Amino acid sequence: MFRILAFAILILSTMSATNAQSCQPWEGFVENNGVRTHYRAAGSGSLLLLVHGFPDNSDTFYHRVPELSKHYTVVTPTLRGFPPSDVPEDDDAYALPNVVGDLVTLIMHFNARQVILGGHDFGAAAVQILALSKPELVSGLLLLNPPIIPRLQELVNFDPEQKKASEYTIHFQKYQVGDDKEVVDKAKFIRDPARRKEIEEYLAASPVNGMMAYYKKNYPAPPYGQISPMQNVSFSVPSLI
Repeated sequence: MFRILAFAILILSTMSATNAQSCQPWEGFVENNGVRTHYRAAGSGSLLLLVHGFPDNSDTFYHRVPELSKHYTVVTPTLRGFPPSDVPEDDDAYALPNVVGDLVTLIMHFNARQVILGGHDFGAAAVQILALSKPELVSGLLLLNPPIIPRLQELVNFDPEQKKASEYTIHFQKYQVGDDKEVVDKAKFIRDPARRKEIEEYLAASPVNGMMAYYKKNYPAPPYGQISPMQNVSFSVPSLI
């Protein structure tokens, strides 16, 4: 009897250790057309994909993951161009449809039929394009400080106030490898001192040419009216007249 009880306790202890290990956060890479995207993941359940913008990285959602992972499999990728993900040299690699391809690859990696998407800044632009182009994959959409697709294109092209508000991006679009990184410093707008210091150190240690290519390939600049990959997205919405 004692041996059976001891064996049962051993099995239960092993199962508890295995379950505890399976609940621990993990990380990895997925590859899309030769470009590797790093991700962190935690929890279990329906897939929740949270995508950062500039000048952040996947740590943008660090403080939200512990609570959210109680209910979802929370995945926070690091966009291409942001280490430790790959940083392609070709600016064309940063057109948002390519980024959407990275996200679809990630969804497939987790064998998810549907996903709840969340995004900030350029991450919000990418998840909107994914939701518009592949609505069957998306069960929910969370947008933080988003450029609204495709309306932002129209505003930047034709609205004087939005043109003025968008002028800060001109410095980003003119950036060349070797230029002073001070011109791309948006970390100063981060209110939390600790987080601001983290991002400043991250940018100082990272190549930023890929980050700037997002603005070169996806954001209109003078002369306004340039062709953007976001204008090629086709979708339909219900209308009431």
